[in-house]
Amino acid sequence: MSGSSLPSTLALSLLLVSGSLLPGPGAAQNEPRIVTSEEVIIRETSALPVTLQCNLTSSSHTLTYSYWTKNGVELTATRKNASNMEYRINKPRAEDSGEYHCVYHFVSAPKANATIEVKGDCQYLWPLLHHQQRKLHRAEHHEPPDHRRPWRV
Repeated sequence: MSGSSLPSTLALSLLLVSGSLLPGPGAAQNEPRIVTSEEVIIRETSALPVTLQCNLTSSSHTLTYSYWTKNGVELTATRKNASNMEYRINKPRAEDSGEYHCVYHFVSAPKANATIEVKGDCQYLWPLLHHQQRKLHRAEHHEPPDHRRPWRV
């Protein structure tokens, strides 16, 4: 390293440490704020609809459109120009579980999104999982199949 670049490197390090080149506390105020509904657990016995909600409460940029995604894939017919969004799952099932995002696109600004986790209640799957594990164990150890089980997989 040459002697002339050492002072400028030292000065840059001091500026970074002192926070002069880092964003100040007011920088986060320009970030969009999104309020969401809580995570959802889908129960096997529940037939009630589930509604996911997102509300863009503040943004310094103009909204162009918004939509919903599930596990990274845009959900059809959810694109609109609205800051308050709802997505309704009329008959929730275990297959509806996943990571849902409400996504907001702005004019001349990066998009913003929020996540709502929808989880399936897997308690009713434990007997089936146990049966699958036993079936695999028997196959690995060349044991005969157990035909006493009421379900077949």
